[in-house]
Order: sequence, then C-alpha cells, then structure tokens
Amino acid sequence: HDERMRHYQHVAAVASKLGDRGVAVASGAQGALLAIRPLGIKGVVRSSVHYFTEKRDVDALVEGVRKILG
Repeated sequence: HDERMRHYQHVAAVASKLGDRGVAVASGAQGALLAIRPLGIKGVVRSSVHYFTEKRDVDALVEGVRKILG
C-alpha cells in the first residue's frame, strides 16, 4: 500500500510540475487499469493532442518532461 501511494504521489507531482509550466495533463489510472496493471505501474501522466494543439504545445510538454525527469 505504501509503495502504491508513493507511485501516485510521484505521478501527481510530475503532473503538477508540468501544470506549473503551463502544460495541461491528467494523472492517475486514467480508466486504464487493465492496460497498465500488466506493466507493473499504478498510474500515468497523460497528455492529449487535438487538431488545435500547436507545435509549441508539444514542445513545451517534451521540454517539461525532460527537465522534470532528466
């Protein structure tokens, strides 16, 4: 249980840090437990793109992930 909470806290922290950089993401299981459980993970940070997403939005996401995790 403690390990699962640490994982969720890490996922939420990454999502929060991206949000601080103006990057909108969602975190948690995202309704995909059957997909992520076999991978041994409990939650994810999810980004979505749509027709109105611009290159600068994707660049900000990539740069944010690099700075947070790198």
